[in-house]
Amino acid sequence: MKSRFTRLFPYLGQNRKPLALGAVALVLSSYLDVKVLVLLGDGIDILGWELGPLSELQTRALAVVLGTIVAAALGGAIARFWMRRLIIGTSRQIEFSLRNDLFAHLQTLSPSFFKRYSTGDIMARSTNDIEAVRLVVGPSLMYLSSTAVMLPMSLFQMYRISGHLTLLSALPLLMIAPLFYFFKRRINVRFTVVQETFSEISTRVQDTLTGIRVIKAHAREDQEAGRFDVLSRRFVKENIRLTILQAFFIPLLNVVVGLSLLIMVWRGSVMILREASIPGGLTPGHLISFFVLLLATIWPLAAIGWVFSLLERGAASMKRLDEIFEAEPEVVNGSKPSADAPRMKGRIEIRDLTFVYPGDASGGPGGVKRPALSNVNIDLPAGKTLGLTGRVGSGKSTL
Repeated sequence: MKSRFTRLFPYLGQNRKPLALGAVALVLSSYLDVKVLVLLGDGIDILGWELGPLSELQTRALAVVLGTIVAAALGGAIARFWMRRLIIGTSRQIEFSLRNDLFAHLQTLSPSFFKRYSTGDIMARSTNDIEAVRLVVGPSLMYLSSTAVMLPMSLFQMYRISGHLTLLSALPLLMIAPLFYFFKRRINVRFTVVQETFSEISTRVQDTLTGIRVIKAHAREDQEAGRFDVLSRRFVKENIRLTILQAFFIPLLNVVVGLSLLIMVWRGSVMILREASIPGGLTPGHLISFFVLLLATIWPLAAIGWVFSLLERGAASMKRLDEIFEAEPEVVNGSKPSADAPRMKGRIEIRDLTFVYPGDASGGPGGVKRPALSNVNIDLPAGKTLGLTGRVGSGKSTL
């Protein structure tokens, strides 16, 4: 998948400063979030489980913990705002630049390209596909980075509380990799079909609006509406097929997450009962901190299901955009001729010229393509003028 998004690397490089600042804000927000969760358990252990008023020492310690939690939560919220502002804002800028570059490249392509790709298809690639790619460099990049930072921090704090409980809770998470492998290819293929169907709908709408006078003049409204209805139903069907696949993937991921929580609650409760009288053993505050840290670890893993879907959609869309970017114009402007180049003479001579338009669907008997020009011979001396006459379609404009 890395090679599929190679074209985006220059855009990421051009916006490296806001992305770097967004990464700093991401690390800071993740650290402060983890700090709040650890302090929560410390506060519960300070309160204890015995009824009655708190001692002066407990009150002071609790005030320090609560003040630190409020400050850390406020700092984390500010850092998270700037993280989203910088990373998501940069993805919008990349979308803007990518769409401009696509339009500029389309202007250089030859007419034969627009015979192969309809206007509706090009419009779909310029809108839906670029939006799918933006979601890759925006939310997908942000949540993947957040997972890569938050996961080690949370696991480290969980291991400090109880290495044994951490290993047991992490066992079900090993099932996530096989789930990704199973659904990866299937989501990509089905989303590609959805985008191609949308392109057909866009083409049909564009053709209908362009020829609306002819359609109304020949009373073809019902037939055109029927053709559009068939395409719309197929688009709905392909979207449902894609949604069904995603509907299986995300709940299966949630089942894995639920198993991890179940193991943590069961084993943690047993450990508290056994170690209640052991100094340095697992305390209720530790277990609550472990629980919220595990939730903080599980949320990024659960979000990977959504991010994974965005990545596969973006990969399919990037492939469709690459088909346009990799198209080369048939005629390329040469360099400016040097001063010592030989002078051009005015005489023009054409010998046995036969020309067939690339991609021409019109054919003669046996499916052989009909040439626009056939065995044309012209000898035009310098200073003379040649006039071309003939019926429509005889090849005057082609020549």
